[in-house]
Amino acid sequence: MQEYSARVQKKRRQQTEFKALLAKKKRENKQLELEKERLLDLYQSGRIAMAEIEPRLKSLRSKIKKAQDECALLEKEEKEESHRLQLIEQFADFTQRMKANLTQLDFEERRQIVRLLVEEVIVNTQKDEITVRHVLPLDQKFPLCKGSTCAVH
Repeated sequence: MQEYSARVQKKRRQQTEFKALLAKKKRENKQLELEKERLLDLYQSGRIAMAEIEPRLKSLRSKIKKAQDECALLEKEEKEESHRLQLIEQFADFTQRMKANLTQLDFEERRQIVRLLVEEVIVNTQKDEITVRHVLPLDQKFPLCKGSTCAVH
């Protein structure tokens, strides 16, 4: 829950920064598109030769592509962050329900739940390490990760 709260606060702070950066990138992209149109208009009116326009157009196209890729990446990162927060919130809700219901379960039922969640436990006595592989659908970007490892002291 602490991790979730910290991420939510961080997300709120970053939300305005993200929106400003995305708006800036979109304005930049629009400006590059306008510049490209102006070059094409100059060529169509005969004021500039094709040899002069080609390198500039190539440069503009690469800048436009880069700006579009950056916008897409920013939007993808925002979507992924929202998804991560949603998963954390769902996990927190799951844990609250489990805590409330665990008090009513007997030892066999609790053991069955643990067996459903844990795939494998590896104890390495040489390195004093315990590895727990679980079925929670989380990846390395999450605070709890599949196959988390804890050192034993």
